[in-house]
Amino acid sequence: QKMILRMFSEEKNLSRERLCEKTGLSDATAKREIAFLKKTGYLERVGSLKTGHWIVISK
Repeated sequence: QKMILRMFSEEKNLSRERLCEKTGLSDATAKREIAFLKKTGYLERVGSLKTGHWIVISK
């Protein structure tokens, strides 16, 4: 999860597909971890799915 947050803080427009390529995670794992990080308030999507970006929230 820390690695995912670091990746999104470095590249705000990172897609899940690109995240999987860079980290070696499966698509299902990446999807599950992103959902968890959004639910717990560490990650937020701003804007549309196509043109939006990610914001990493430090707690």
